[in-house]
Amino acid sequence: GSSPEKCNFPMAGFTWVGLIGLEDPPKEGVKDAIAVLDEASCKTVMVTGDHPTTAQAIATRIGILKEDELANLPEEIREHTVVTGSQLANYLPEGDGFEDGALNEEQMEFWRKTVKHARVFARVSPVHKRVIVRAYQQIGGAVVAMTGDGVNDAPALKAAEVGVAMGIRGTE
Repeated sequence: GSSPEKCNFPMAGFTWVGLIGLEDPPKEGVKDAIAVLDEASCKTVMVTGDHPTTAQAIATRIGILKEDELANLPEEIREHTVVTGSQLANYLPEGDGFEDGALNEEQMEFWRKTVKHARVFARVSPVHKRVIVRAYQQIGGAVVAMTGDGVNDAPALKAAEVGVAMGIRGTE
């Protein structure tokens, strides 16, 4: 859970002894690579299992989001810029894609806005990743390239026109 009240284990009897923080910094060259893609008019979107706040901070650090970009966006656009897996859950198509009849009009409008404005998808599952790829292809008309470093990325890598499976550390 996200609070002691929502925790799924007993919270009584614990004594605070300390705090440890870890950082997994972006790999060298990532920010430059994203800048090159921007110059080539490619849209870079981050899809991650990370918490939305963490994902937003990383996306800002590597240039996917610009500093203070979200604060300056209208609310209608901002709500489709950093999208979570729990948001996606209400808008998933029943079949493999976004063909006629797979979604109602409210769901289609969500995906149109999301494909247009999203820069970060956070706390997503492997199913979400594949649906995101399909949305960019079928709603956005995009050619999708995706990188992934785990078995959970395989369905989305296979669905993308260009799928790059990376090594354990994401650099091989």
